Amino acid sequence: MAERHFSNLRRHETIDGYLFIAPWLIGFVIWVAFPMIASIVLSFMEWDLFSPARWVGFQNFQQLVTNRLVGVSLW
Repeated sequence: MAERHFSNLRRHETIDGYLFIAPWLIGFVIWVAFPMIASIVLSFMEWDLFSPARWVGFQNFQQLVTNRLVGVSLW
């Protein structure tokens, strides 16, 4: 009987713990994780807000490395 009571208590503590961290976790996903993943995906696309996004792969990064103006701007 004591083992069942301990199991029931542990289950309630676990649920309480998840409920306690849920607001932070939801906020983290909405304000940090989703924008970070979206930026990574968008960095592989060509998009000008007026036409649909087009997948270009590493072409954006290739232009970044080969463009002389980028090097001058960073120096």
